[in-house]
Amino acid sequence: EDEMSMTTHEVGAKIEAWENKTYYAQWAEAITLTYMYNYDADDERVNKTELIAKSSRTSEYVIYREGYEFLGWSLTRDGSEMIDLEYHFFHSDTTLYAIWEEIEYVVKYKVGGNVVLTQTYGYGETLVLPETNPTLAGHQFEYWYTYSAYANASPERVSSYDRVYEDMTIHANMVQELNGIVVNGIVYNAVGHSGPGFTNTAVAVGTKLEEAYPKYVAYFPKSFEYQSRKYYVQEIALETPINDPTLEQIVIEAYPGHGINKISENAFAGCVNATIYFESITSVSGGTGLSHSADRYWDQYGGTLANPDNLPIVYFGSIANLSGGVFSQTEEVRVFGAASNIETLIIPEYIAKHPVVEIAQFAFEHRDDIQQVLFEGNNLKRVAANAFYDCSAQFSQFPASLKEIGEEAFYSCGRLTSVNLDGARIGDYAFSDCGNLSVISIPNTVVGNYAFSGCRNLCAGNEKQYTLELTDATIGEYAFEYCYSINAVIATSGKQIICAYAFDQTPIDEVVLNDAEILDNAFYDNYVIKLTIAGTATIGDYAFADCGVASLDLGNVQRIGNYAFYDCANLALANSCALTIPSSCYEIGDYAFAGCSMLKTITQKGRDEVLSIGNHAFENCEDVESITFGDVEVGDYAFAGLSSLKTITLGNSTLGSNAFQDCSSLTGSLDLTNISSIGDECFFSCVKLSKVIL
Repeated sequence: EDEMSMTTHEVGAKIEAWENKTYYAQWAEAITLTYMYNYDADDERVNKTELIAKSSRTSEYVIYREGYEFLGWSLTRDGSEMIDLEYHFFHSDTTLYAIWEEIEYVVKYKVGGNVVLTQTYGYGETLVLPETNPTLAGHQFEYWYTYSAYANASPERVSSYDRVYEDMTIHANMVQELNGIVVNGIVYNAVGHSGPGFTNTAVAVGTKLEEAYPKYVAYFPKSFEYQSRKYYVQEIALETPINDPTLEQIVIEAYPGHGINKISENAFAGCVNATIYFESITSVSGGTGLSHSADRYWDQYGGTLANPDNLPIVYFGSIANLSGGVFSQTEEVRVFGAASNIETLIIPEYIAKHPVVEIAQFAFEHRDDIQQVLFEGNNLKRVAANAFYDCSAQFSQFPASLKEIGEEAFYSCGRLTSVNLDGARIGDYAFSDCGNLSVISIPNTVVGNYAFSGCRNLCAGNEKQYTLELTDATIGEYAFEYCYSINAVIATSGKQIICAYAFDQTPIDEVVLNDAEILDNAFYDNYVIKLTIAGTATIGDYAFADCGVASLDLGNVQRIGNYAFYDCANLALANSCALTIPSSCYEIGDYAFAGCSMLKTITQKGRDEVLSIGNHAFENCEDVESITFGDVEVGDYAFAGLSSLKTITLGNSTLGSNAFQDCSSLTGSLDLTNISSIGDECFFSCVKLSKVIL
């Protein structure tokens, strides 16, 4: 900044100046650095030149050369004077030489997984393949190839014209042909490969079912293991068709990409009593011959299914983890569909000794050809969403093992007449609009939203009215709407959760619940005449609003929500018009009993803690003559408009604004010595009071 200052600034720096300044340029003697490629002794090519200040250093500089490793810079061509640019001071013009070391690439040859030869090459040198072909017992050599499992590429053949640019592993393609091997009763011709990257394939050419297990099953897997090698079955090309009328099941694993893609003509022509099961088909489409069958599936993957019309009944399912023909009870089957024009559909307990546990999504939707569905045994656990959607069949009794029904699984199944499920989970709309469903048993069940909506004909035998019996159960929103025959919901044990509008437009006369969560709007505007709670419960907002509850037992209810019994004109009519709030109740919500005009007495005794009574809770209960509570917090307008009220008995309490407004029958003296707080206009227009004791 001046001639004597040590403060300096780099070129391009930004400086804040608060006064006039004079800046002085500083100069140093320059020298030139020349960088040479130095590929060989005669290489005079310059990589770059650089101008630096004399007696200074420079920064690190790295260059690249294919097939060589860069070692650094030298003051001599032969590399005898190596330097580090960041620490070396240059005092004059200098020529720098790049020093290189050739990279040596290793090529390994493998036969049957073992390295048999190792070669080394320089970058770009031509590959020299072994002069003699390798040998491996039982195999024939075809060619050398490379394979990258990481790139998921196909094997790539190599030749003596290829050049080496990296380390390589070269495999021998050793092929083994096995004809007539027998695995679990099926005869195969197989082709195997000793190296990686190839698919070992097999073709089923015959059967020896006397060696099969179980004896009544012909099982064609997607793959099997033989002599520690895995083979994928690509074709069923039986040289002699199976002609065994005692055969019960033919199980075929069809697997996209790696699996059977062709079945020869008339392969199973003689199996007149067998059922064919195709496994692992997750999408079943219509087509010729076998609607909801395999022929479109085969076409999609380049296969053929000869004479589909002559096949026996066909099912589609999935068995997990099958290999080597080994059968285990732990492996499970899913059923995805069946051939067309089946009048009786049987869901078997086992397929090839594997339990049938699930009917998959959309498996039998819109099937008007199926007239009857029979469930065998007790292995079926799940019926997935839309499995029998709009299916016109009759159904046998559900197996006791069935624990999950998916959404719309039996939607609009017009000939379904009974549902027996215990401990199950029923999805939304699962049985909705099943117009002929007359009997259900769901004691320990989670019932989804709209699950039985529109089931208008529920009844018990010849009775016109139906009692729904529950234990541990959850009833979803609108689950039983428009079920006109249900007149009672009874639960004498367990816990029940009743969701909003669960029985909307269903004329329920009686509700008996044990331990219960009655959620908001659960029975709103229903026909409930008798309500009994046997255990501990909470009642949500509007839960019984506008109902005709005449008989009421609140059991050990803990909370009564806002508008819970709003405008229930006949409330407690069968209880001598007396409302008893259990000592377990700690809160009565806003408008909870407002407009219950038939009540004459309201009582809660035996509670040791404060009860909270919400705003307008008992407003306009015009016939109430007496109220009796312990310690309470009374909300605004809580007892306003009780024009017949004559007696008030309260413990240590607080009274909200207008709490007893217009209680025109209060006469004489009123003792409020237990009251710690009295709100504005609390006794407004109580015109007959003559004395208040505070």
